[in-house]
Amino acid sequence: MPGEYKPHPKGFYHAYSLKSLTRLRDRLVRQRFFYLVKITNVLDHTFPEFKPFFHGRVSKTALYLLENYGSAEKMARMNSASYEKLRSLSRGRFSPQHFLQLKELAANTVGINNSIFDIELNSLLTLYKSLVKEIGSLETEINKLIEEVHPHYMSVPGIGPISAAVIYSEYGDVSNFSTPAQMLAFAGMEPGINESGTESHGGRMVKHGSSQLRYVLINCCLPCDTARTALPSYGPASSVSRCRRPGTWGGEWRSVSSPERAWRRSWICTAGLQWPGAGRSSGAS
Repeated sequence: MPGEYKPHPKGFYHAYSLKSLTRLRDRLVRQRFFYLVKITNVLDHTFPEFKPFFHGRVSKTALYLLENYGSAEKMARMNSASYEKLRSLSRGRFSPQHFLQLKELAANTVGINNSIFDIELNSLLTLYKSLVKEIGSLETEINKLIEEVHPHYMSVPGIGPISAAVIYSEYGDVSNFSTPAQMLAFAGMEPGINESGTESHGGRMVKHGSSQLRYVLINCCLPCDTARTALPSYGPASSVSRCRRPGTWGGEWRSVSSPERAWRRSWICTAGLQWPGAGRSSGAS
């Protein structure tokens, strides 16, 4: 007799869809970051004072200036009508002093004025804006799907809808793991073991499995570790140094610590994933 066929549970289809969407979003985010670096490279030739003026942030005001003026020569000729648009766009945060300071920097810039760089900048901005739009559409769909499932670890401080979607799609049902150590091993975050004769030493992270899952867990482990109310039984909170990815403008923050501290914080985070009453939502992404 033919065997009995059972349909997949509802969660399987959500996990499959979320895995496809989150991995596509991750690739698009990397491409967006790539074009952002390219834009920075062009500005280093044409208007190197522009990026420090905005403290390295890719704000709406900065993008508006690049899209509508582009070169330092055009920014130096801005008038009062230009300022009114900038003030409205920044909701009053772009003051007249900032406007005059930017015009002075543009007039005295050490950059070069070349039409080739203007064409290159316009092309890069178009690609960057299209990626931002596509990433926004994907995040809307991801949020819709993860809200239908609403896993309990969305209540852990530091785990927002996007992070929860990655964890849910990569791990599946976390009840299949009996200990946080098993979850770390699945993600490839357990320390390697170097053995020589009778000696055994802990090594670096083995990095098996999904790199996207490891990235999310490491970014989530900092608020998980510092939130005493969320995980009161997993040790005291501790600090961790933070830095940007090298050579970035507006890159995402990432946690930086020794392998032992990273492993401990990730263990705390995965313990929170298994604990249904982990805490309250923090609104993180």
